[in-house]
Amino acid sequence: MKRLLALLLLVFAGASFAGSDSFVVALSKGPTPVSVVLDVPADYVAVPIVISSNEKDPLRNHESIQAFSQRLKDSAAKSPTIKLRQGALSLSIAVEDGSFSKPASLTSHSSMYLVAPLQTDRDIFLISQDIAAFVQSMEKPEQIRVRFGMTSLGIEAPERFRPRLLALMSKDLEQTRSAIGNPKSFEISGLENPVAVMQRDDRNLSIYIPYRLKLGQ
Repeated sequence: MKRLLALLLLVFAGASFAGSDSFVVALSKGPTPVSVVLDVPADYVAVPIVISSNEKDPLRNHESIQAFSQRLKDSAAKSPTIKLRQGALSLSIAVEDGSFSKPASLTSHSSMYLVAPLQTDRDIFLISQDIAAFVQSMEKPEQIRVRFGMTSLGIEAPERFRPRLLALMSKDLEQTRSAIGNPKSFEISGLENPVAVMQRDDRNLSIYIPYRLKLGQ
């Protein structure tokens, strides 16, 4: 059974790791749903933003959002530290131009997030202030509104940790199997899931594979 378990995890490692380069923003803090977790330093501070416009005319609304979004992208491309990244946003929009407010109902908007490297000599709050100052320093038309989301941490290509996670899972599952008396059968589900990322503290992330183990007697 031990060889079968190791072979099964190896197959999933090869199938799931291929072509998996991506940037992932961490979910909010909280307990992880599995026992096998790898704690790693974050790569970036990430601040999501939403750009909207008060233009009444739908066409001018779209054009003004597109124009300012492009200016923001061009400025970020010239910055030595702050960059625009793409990815799934799961953070709540909470801040408008540096002051707390409820998010407006947006009929047309552009969503993205800005990231900056998490430096060892600066904390997440100072870096997020740099990102906000970068946006606020740009001239923008009166009708443009920029809303900032909750600051979080990001990591580059968390799927690169899949082989390490699967190795830890193999060891943990074998110990579990032995501890409860060598069950005759076992079922593992969820190994095909993407590597999940959760924020551990203000500098580190917890990464894991959301899996389930069913043992039968």
